[in-house]
Parts: sequence; structure tokens; C-alpha cells
Amino acid sequence: MCWPYKQLAKLQQLETVLEPCRYISDLLGGEKFVSCSVVLPALCHLSRVMESSEDDPADMVTFKQTFRTDMEKRKDKTNIAWLRVVTALDPRFKDLKCLSRPDRAEVWHSITALLRGERPAQPEQPE
Repeated sequence: MCWPYKQLAKLQQLETVLEPCRYISDLLGGEKFVSCSVVLPALCHLSRVMESSEDDPADMVTFKQTFRTDMEKRKDKTNIAWLRVVTALDPRFKDLKCLSRPDRAEVWHSITALLRGERPAQPEQPE
């Protein structure tokens, strides 16, 4: 089958955009047991690479926006507070670059509270 040049170019762009998804899929699915501390940095990486740029054609902007919206809906159904704690406890990610500065402070505060035997305030989790 012979693809017209424009369609082939779009497929090549899509392949390039989806490369981080393949990498994350291999990272999370390539091991017999996945370290949960890898999940949050992986989600943050995907969110960052799916940000639209000025150079993106309109259809790619739409794809990236749809991808990010879907990912955020799925992220809302996860226990982010727990993922933040386990990520902070992993020496590879202890600086928590995948979080904003206020969120980093909140994570370290909740870990300190857990170590003191206190019960940190938990955000409501979706059902």
C-alpha cells in the first residue's frame, strides 16, 4: 500500500509523540514487579512531554490535549498522596522534581507526621 506523503508525515509525527508512551509502558510493564515509586515520575514525564508547543500542527495539538485530559481523569482515580510518599522514599527520586515546591513540602511533612506516629490529614480519595 502506498501512503500519500501528508499521511505518512502525520504517522511519523504520531510515532515520535507516542515514543515516551512506549518507554513508560516498557518501564512499568517490563518487570515482574513494578516499583510503585516509579509511577508518579512516569506520569509527570508523560504529562510534560504531551504539552503542546508552537511548532505542533493543529491535529497534534488536539491529540496532545486529549491525551493529557484523559491522563488527568485517570490520575484523579489514583491514590496520589500515597504515590508521593513512596516516590519520596525512593533514593532515585527523593528530590521530588516531579512535584511543585509546595507539594514537596507537604509530602515531607506527611512523612514526618507518619514517623512521629501522627495521622496526617488525608485528601479525599475518589471512589
